[in-house]
Amino acid sequence: MHHEDRADESADRLRLGLILMQCPKLIHQWSESLEINDGEFSPDGKRLVIAFASGHAKIYNLDDNSASGPFAQSDFIETATFSPNGRLVATASDDHTACIYDASTLAIVSKLIHPDRVKSARFSSDGLKLVTACRDGIARIWNLQTGTVEVSVSHEKRLHFAEFSHNGRFIATASEDCTGRIWDVKTGRLLATFPHPQWVTHISFSPDDSEVVTACSDHKARVWTINGQPRFPVLAHEDIVPNADFSPDGRWLLTACLDGTARLWRDDILQPVEINSILPSGERINHAGFSPDGRCVITTGVKGTVRIWDFSGGDLPPKAEFCKVSADGKRLALLKDGSIVVRDAATDKPWGVASSIMRSFTQTKLTSNGRYALASKTPQNSPPQTLRILDLLTGLPLGNDFQLDQRNCKFSLSDDGHYLAVVSDKLIRLIDTRSHQPLGPAMNASSPVHSAFFDPSGEHLMTWGGNVVQVWNVTNGQACFPPLIFSNSVSSVSLRGDGRQIVGSCWDDQLTPCYGQVWDLTTGLPIGPKLMQGDGVLSVCFSPDGSRIGTASEDFTAIIWNAISGAQLTPPMQHHDRVESIAFSPNGRWIVTSSADHTARLWDAETGDPLSPPLRDISGLQGAMFLSSATRVLTTTMDGASRVWQFEPDERPVDDISEHAKLLFGSTKSRFGEFASDQSTSLGAAWERLRRIYPSEFRTSETNRCRWHEFAADESEASGDWYAAAFHLKWLTANNPANSSIRARFASVSKNLQRKK
Repeated sequence: MHHEDRADESADRLRLGLILMQCPKLIHQWSESLEINDGEFSPDGKRLVIAFASGHAKIYNLDDNSASGPFAQSDFIETATFSPNGRLVATASDDHTACIYDASTLAIVSKLIHPDRVKSARFSSDGLKLVTACRDGIARIWNLQTGTVEVSVSHEKRLHFAEFSHNGRFIATASEDCTGRIWDVKTGRLLATFPHPQWVTHISFSPDDSEVVTACSDHKARVWTINGQPRFPVLAHEDIVPNADFSPDGRWLLTACLDGTARLWRDDILQPVEINSILPSGERINHAGFSPDGRCVITTGVKGTVRIWDFSGGDLPPKAEFCKVSADGKRLALLKDGSIVVRDAATDKPWGVASSIMRSFTQTKLTSNGRYALASKTPQNSPPQTLRILDLLTGLPLGNDFQLDQRNCKFSLSDDGHYLAVVSDKLIRLIDTRSHQPLGPAMNASSPVHSAFFDPSGEHLMTWGGNVVQVWNVTNGQACFPPLIFSNSVSSVSLRGDGRQIVGSCWDDQLTPCYGQVWDLTTGLPIGPKLMQGDGVLSVCFSPDGSRIGTASEDFTAIIWNAISGAQLTPPMQHHDRVESIAFSPNGRWIVTSSADHTARLWDAETGDPLSPPLRDISGLQGAMFLSSATRVLTTTMDGASRVWQFEPDERPVDDISEHAKLLFGSTKSRFGEFASDQSTSLGAAWERLRRIYPSEFRTSETNRCRWHEFAADESEASGDWYAAAFHLKWLTANNPANSSIRARFASVSKNLQRKK
């Protein structure tokens, strides 16, 4: 195999491995030859009940993949569900009956007769009542001890679905009269109406019963407050939405669509978790639902495929550390207990010698090559400021400390450690770090300087502030050419690797189209047109070879451009909030962006296709960059912490990775292009073969499940979502009863939840 072939195969492994991260683990799959209408978890999450159009149902045991049944009615079964204690199963059928079965023996317990087809049957939370939705337009609440109807409520047209609220006080109904409604269980009084433009196919309560979500045949799902007020935006799809449900902790919404996808949405902002649809399938999906602990999702397809996906098996954010990173991504300096420990970013091995600094040094920054650290401290009452330069290779200070008589100065150190730039308002002083003497008279910028940095050679200093960028000659202290003027405030400046060009960007606090601009550092003249975006451009960068420019904008997108012609090379790469940073990988093939939507994401720099799931951080992201390779990404949070994310090429044969992608996406083609494979096996055979060869890809460890609940609890507490935090901490307490800290957190969150109520 040629070297180029090996490189291409390695890149394919990385690309396909990242694509597979789009999907959670596919931990169970059954392929039936009959049309499936519904699938529900048991309350303990260990079993499934599946309803078939042929008029029968089965119960699957998830521990050993065995099936019980079938148990049957005489006609099409619409829905099947377990009772709250898991001992009974209720079915709704086109034979005008709702039947209740013993889940162990499959013997029929009771049969509730209706005048027309029964579309759904759902137990109350205490298991003593059943609500049924009938095509005659009536929802009936049955007393299961007497087998009689206690209350009935009517729509003007056929019903599709009805269910109880979790507190048992209400029922919600969905109808072909284009409304969803909420009724009082005891009196049957109408409490709220949710109008729609077309049939309402499904309605479901949030876990705390404060909201409902409705699914509609107009290709949309909608969230409403319990008193009938709509929340926006609506959840748009490409086809009819058969059902929509809240997760058990109330933080997410799950929708099933006949376009072949199930989608996961954040309830707080009603935005999709992924930019692309998740859980794609090769067939139309008519039902999707959460497991009781919220970590798994079931999808059922009309052609008979049942899949269970585990969201707790994916990579969670790595441990956060407080560190600084060199601009070239080659060094990481960890700040801990008054000392600096430097690591090689590629190997994670120690680099140089640990340096001790006084705890009172409050700010530290590295030179762009990671060789030196500049630490500063300012007394609370008055100057002087103290600066210390550390040689991180030797662990020793570079000469004596500097004493500066000004407060609130900005600093920059050249890569060789010889020159220090001290900026105060418009005044710029260059100091020789060996002699502590100024290099000529101070330089005066045309506007207050916001930031400054040296080029790698140390011959030039770049400063910017207001709407001005200036380039200075370090030797003589003179401006190299007149100021580079932008129409708005400068937000970001980046230097091409060979030092021949500079690119800057601008923004304002209005919804104004802004731009990036490339300039020639020899002449000070602009190169190419302005790189326009729909709002402020917050970050710009060159590709490693200098041929392309990346821009990140307040218009929620990032774009790649030709650095000379200004031609747009990719479609906009979309986030859900302003994009605050953008960076190329060292090989120029990937892009990483960070956004105010609390995510970072990897993209293909040639096509603009997403390559990774969102890398979420509850603290809010400030930036993201590659660490000297295409497989390690560092994200920095608003509170100063950093995380290193590892993306290793998948070492399986490319054909196996492609087959796995085909299995997960349900076909050989997805939004990411063709998944080529020489194997022509069916999906069922591929499932069995791959699960046998790579068992870890089809199961999730107990450790990962706990980590997933811990992360969800942390995120919920940070956002003040006490209901969700209590849900996850309750699970952790039940599974870790000896952990006193978890018990204490659960008690504290429970008190907050009570106060909120």
